[in-house]
Amino acid sequence: MIIRTATLEDLDHVTKLTYDAFHHYPLFNVSTDKPQLQQALHFLLYLNTLANIRCEDCFVCVEGSEIVASFILKAPQ
Repeated sequence: MIIRTATLEDLDHVTKLTYDAFHHYPLFNVSTDKPQLQQALHFLLYLNTLANIRCEDCFVCVEGSEIVASFILKAPQ
């Protein structure tokens, strides 16, 4: 497995990984309109991922040629 800084080319895949991991999380269950909620959550995660990639805070774990995980490292302050 290789760990590397995420690039803009990884944006959609990292967003999907994050969405798949958290879309059932109770914190995000704020609406009964599921399609609208899913679209809004996906968009927010996309923007968050984009910001973290641009700040070079987002990393991906690559196995073979597939991204299998991602994570964000932020400075303590």
